[in-house]
Amino acid sequence: MPPMVTEAGGDESEPEHLVSPVFNGAMEWVVPFAVMVPLVLLALVAAGGRRTTVDRQAQKLAAVERKLDLIMAHLGISEPEPDVPGAVLQELLAGRKIQAIKEYRDATGVGLKEAKDAVEFLARQRGLG
Repeated sequence: MPPMVTEAGGDESEPEHLVSPVFNGAMEWVVPFAVMVPLVLLALVAAGGRRTTVDRQAQKLAAVERKLDLIMAHLGISEPEPDVPGAVLQELLAGRKIQAIKEYRDATGVGLKEAKDAVEFLARQRGLG
């Protein structure tokens, strides 16, 4: 049996406190680590659950939109063309899509996403890509 090492570094046959050079101070991080790992895993699981709920809602909305498009096509109804200010159409015809979006926002007061969607829809309708 190898001799045991005490805090003082001497050999004793029956030491009071054993000190291991490998584990000296290691217990200080084990407990916080053991507590944090389950908490992080729980947070990841919770975030993943929310994401799947949002994905499911997006899929349901897309299905409703497809059905509505089919109904409109069956009834011969087309989506009404938005009222487009002349400046927006001029900018779009000149190939300045960003400026057309700015003009649309100024004229209608809608947000950036709504203006971008409207201008892109108008460009697709007119074959301006």
